[in-house]
Amino acid sequence: MKHQRICIMCGRSYEYCPNCNKYADKPRWMWNFCSDRCNDICTVLCDYKQGKISAADARKQLYKLNANSIENLGDGFKKDIEDLMGTKPEEAQPSKKFDGNKKIKIVNK
Repeated sequence: MKHQRICIMCGRSYEYCPNCNKYADKPRWMWNFCSDRCNDICTVLCDYKQGKISAADARKQLYKLNANSIENLGDGFKKDIEDLMGTKPEEAQPSKKFDGNKKIKIVNK
């Protein structure tokens, strides 16, 4: 493959070039992910970590995506998915409202 990439979620090789006309109709998330599924799993994990959805909501979505069946997950994704899948529904925190205008303090170490 001339424009070979490696999916950051599952490690699968795929072809994509953000600057080539051949791929102009493809979504930009293909820069990092090989499929809708891998992109959607990452979106769920990010939404959960940012407090946009509860653990229970994230867990339901990850089950629908069959996220725990991906064999070659990166260590960070694998831990996050295992942590969420192990969350008991009665222990899950309710959804927080997302405030897109909230300022985030960045600390450099």
